[in-house]
Amino acid sequence: MKLTRSMIAGVVISQLLAFTQAIAGDNDGIITFNGVLSATSCKIDAGSQNTVNFGTYPLSQFGTADSSSLASDIVISLSGCPAGMTHANITFSASGDFDAGRQVFMNTVSTGATNIGVQILDQDKQPVVSGQKIVTVKGAEFNDGAGTATLPFSARLYSTGVTTAGTDGTISVPVNFTIDYQ
Repeated sequence: MKLTRSMIAGVVISQLLAFTQAIAGDNDGIITFNGVLSATSCKIDAGSQNTVNFGTYPLSQFGTADSSSLASDIVISLSGCPAGMTHANITFSASGDFDAGRQVFMNTVSTGATNIGVQILDQDKQPVVSGQKIVTVKGAEFNDGAGTATLPFSARLYSTGVTTAGTDGTISVPVNFTIDYQ
């Protein structure tokens, strides 16, 4: 019996397909996605969306890069959380520039002070990173099923460079935050 080129090609292709399927079978997997839809979620209390006023500081306090003011407390309060909720995760996002090396949300006033911004500190007094989710409240810290939680942070002015005459002015640093719950 003579094998034609097309018959040989057909045999080769079928063997390759069988071989490929055998290899793929060893590497198959599955991902299952789960979640919950809830008609309610926590409410951010009105006092949590506030303005932190640092007041007036002399330029000399920020004469070198990496100088900072004292930290001011920031408290984000949640209420009306559904029963069974155990975690609140928060993500801060820069509205303007972010100095990733120093974790500083930079001043957004174009004619204002330069080389200065705000560094937000988590509950362990470590700088937060713009866009990075932080698990802030777990388990019992959710006030024993009362549907409330408190997310403690602090913030300080932080220089990213030398502040001298000509670098003074107004400071405004809007920072967005998003909270997701579990």
